[in-house]
Amino acid sequence: MEDACRIKHPERGDMLTVRELARIQGFDDDFIFLGPIERQYEEVIQAFPPSIAKKVASVVLDLIREFRCTGLEDGEDGQRPTKRIKTETSRD
Repeated sequence: MEDACRIKHPERGDMLTVRELARIQGFDDDFIFLGPIERQYEEVIQAFPPSIAKKVASVVLDLIREFRCTGLEDGEDGQRPTKRIKTETSRD
């Protein structure tokens, strides 16, 4: 197991459980981790915290809605209207 899961509980002095680590990450208590205990520790340690994942998903959804509202169609480049278009300039 990785060093991160060897963090000791401040009162008991033993290693934190999978459930304790999951709570620190923000997982609901009813979330079930399957497989051998080593795999469960690995999943929790490598997990993207659910609260952050929800926020990222919310921002992505807002962007999708914004592009739909602007009438962006398939095949368009998706550049923002405030972005300058590159033009060829000659340097003398």
